[in-house]
Amino acid sequence: MDEDYRKALKILGKYAWKYLAHPDVLGVSVGLKEIRGEVTSIISIRFFVARKKKKPARPLPKEIKGVLTDVVETRGIYALNLLSLDSSKDCTDYRCQIFNPCPGGVSIGHEDVTAGTLGAWTILEDTVTRKHHFLAMSNAHVLANTNKGVVGDDIYQPGLYDAKRLHLDEDEAYFGRLFYYLPVQTIGLTKCPFTRLETWIHNLVAGILDRRTKVMATVENKVDVAWAKPTTREDLAEIIDVGKIAGRWREEEKSKLIGTVVQKSGRTTCLTWGRITDYPLTLQVNYGEHGIAYFIDQIGFRPKDKPPVIKGGDSGSLLLDEKKKVVGLCFAGSYNGDFGVANTVWNIINEIEKPWRFVGFYNRM
Repeated sequence: MDEDYRKALKILGKYAWKYLAHPDVLGVSVGLKEIRGEVTSIISIRFFVARKKKKPARPLPKEIKGVLTDVVETRGIYALNLLSLDSSKDCTDYRCQIFNPCPGGVSIGHEDVTAGTLGAWTILEDTVTRKHHFLAMSNAHVLANTNKGVVGDDIYQPGLYDAKRLHLDEDEAYFGRLFYYLPVQTIGLTKCPFTRLETWIHNLVAGILDRRTKVMATVENKVDVAWAKPTTREDLAEIIDVGKIAGRWREEEKSKLIGTVVQKSGRTTCLTWGRITDYPLTLQVNYGEHGIAYFIDQIGFRPKDKPPVIKGGDSGSLLLDEKKKVVGLCFAGSYNGDFGVANTVWNIINEIEKPWRFVGFYNRM
């Protein structure tokens, strides 16, 4: 698989933006080909579309330079706060209670959002003062209302949607303040067709000439991440149904991601298991009123058994392997929960801006 993966990765790097300019394509990746709904071990170039068409106006190739392709129907990929917050499970209601001390895997949210998931406790260092801050980590669209949040905004655990649904005291549900987040760069929902055509032509010519001068009509994102500082709660270095984190994947291990069995513990679907089918994945994610965001270098995963593997309200849950090592941070998925998307853990660490530095996941013994 290593040789096939390297070959597919090289082709993806050369042709990704050509196919992202295709009117039907929402994303492209190197991933495991699916045949009649079953994930195989065949490495392929994967095209993600909202819906498959029997007779598309511009058919996608069945192979590129000897590498097979795969067309995956998703009906769109959404930031998970846009999807229905299914609250029919006992385990969901348990995770929507007020916790003190507070573990990972429970409901949390900015004062103006419904609810997401507290992924884990982490330590950020102020490189100027050398002070360490013990912070709850989740997505920016959970803790910072995507790009509308202001540092210091109120954060609730559980999220106010859950506090009201379960008739909890909102004052007791108050958790703390928004501490720091990285904005998600979006473009408007209505994209100029002339800009799209110009971008496509430029990228096509650059691909033919084997040049790296690709352009996009928008900014590329790598992470959707934010941190909250507690003022009323104590931390608990565990994730519900998972336990303590055992470490994290390193960037030099990324070639081994495809096929890895993973788990996530989230507010809505609780503990679920999956398998990484796509890496690296470049795709557009729907952020509703905020617009569309392009993400690069993402992880895609499918249910290990049956869906859902992730749904609305699971935003911010950690993606871990079987040994409880952190692989990434979940933030987006398909409407029916059969496909999830996560930021890589190394991009979260690398994208943090000065004066902050990621020290590690809090794992007090």
